[in-house]
Amino acid sequence: EILAPIEEGINIFGFYVPEMLGLTTVLLGALLIAVLIKKPEGIMGEREISLELFKRKINYVSLIKN
Repeated sequence: EILAPIEEGINIFGFYVPEMLGLTTVLLGALLIAVLIKKPEGIMGEREISLELFKRKINYVSLIKN
């Protein structure tokens, strides 16, 4: 959303910067590549979100209520 005005064209100190359609997509792609280079194991590493985590929390909450 921050880059949306730049995609539409913008005036910077009196200079008109033309539309750069797809700039957001290119920058998001570059960010993903940078993350993959910096952390090839991913952002979470060996940890993973699973349904077991939610099942344990639901069971814990039901035990507290009883």
